[in-house]
Amino acid sequence: PIKVAFLGPQGTFSHIATKKFFNGAITEFPQKTIPDVFRCVENNTAEFGVVPIENSTEGAVTFTLDEFFDTSVKIIAEKSVKISYNLLSIEQNLQTVEKIYSHPQPWGQCKNWLKNNAPFAKVELVDSTSKAAELAAKNSNTAAIASTIAGEIYDLHILADKLEDNQQNYTRFFLIGKSENCKSANDKTSILCAVKDKPGALLSILKPFHDLSINLTKIESRPDKKTIWEYHFFIDFIGYKDDEDVKKALALVQKHTIFLKILGSYPLND
Repeated sequence: PIKVAFLGPQGTFSHIATKKFFNGAITEFPQKTIPDVFRCVENNTAEFGVVPIENSTEGAVTFTLDEFFDTSVKIIAEKSVKISYNLLSIEQNLQTVEKIYSHPQPWGQCKNWLKNNAPFAKVELVDSTSKAAELAAKNSNTAAIASTIAGEIYDLHILADKLEDNQQNYTRFFLIGKSENCKSANDKTSILCAVKDKPGALLSILKPFHDLSINLTKIESRPDKKTIWEYHFFIDFIGYKDDEDVKKALALVQKHTIFLKILGSYPLND
């Protein structure tokens, strides 16, 4: 079976997404951090990796965006997974909970619930939702924000469910690897670029997409780690990288950039 790395341990939403990408038998290879997932694919320890890229409530997962700057991995596919959180504990009563373990993303997605229902509990941020469940299973007077499957794995009680402030809460995941896809019936392409520091620089890279009627679906800026107040841009658009209009647009964009990297073309998530 192929080996697939994901943010672990078992029971995270990345684990759930991995199962959605692969229906057949795989070798699961859970990792402690998102950068570890990228390293596994980069150095061929795993054939594929599964990483979160954005949440419908909290926005971009910056840990993932930053890794695309420094690695050569490609985006192979995308999937959206509905996210619903439980408060899990060995305790039977919410009032006995003094500390809540959470990954930063679910903590941000459940802030209002925590404020209204557990203002007495201190929140401690950890590496994953499953790590939160693991800690809650080991410590009295604590709880975790995690998935139902994590509760089953660690034999925890559900003190409350549907903690997310927005009930239409989805996270988009990428399947990453080293191969490139052939054209499908409906594709999306992701690129990463850095613009030259001059007036109208951002407009100059967006205009070719407008002029060639290419639909942009996402643009996200991230600071350059080496140069203060300069930025990289992560851009998604509809189309395959070798489509004639896309090739024309990217050629025009490249004239106004310091660098341009095509991260991959992949079937549009249905």
